Amino acid sequence: PCALQTQFIGITEKKAIKRYMLSNEIVYEKILDQLEGTRNQTLVFVHSRKETAKTARWIRDRAMEKEQLAAFVQPNSAVREILLTESQSISDPTLKDLLPFGIAF
Repeated sequence: PCALQTQFIGITEKKAIKRYMLSNEIVYEKILDQLEGTRNQTLVFVHSRKETAKTARWIRDRAMEKEQLAAFVQPNSAVREILLTESQSISDPTLKDLLPFGIAF
């Protein structure tokens, strides 16, 4: 068992697209804070199932864009190899694509 911590972030942006982008950016920064510190796993709760995969994909894409994928899983690590192997047996195409990067939903 491990202690869980909850953080709530208030966003006051009125325009939907700006609010969406800001919330994703905040989530990404919070995840990096956890990974850089104690390497804790992070659970992100979103409003719908559809948004879950979309947010996970956005996090992966943002990490690629900022060249920070190694913060999630080291490229040449045994963990990466295990994730690659396990991802081959997954039927969901989005999860299959994200798992090798240490991101799941």
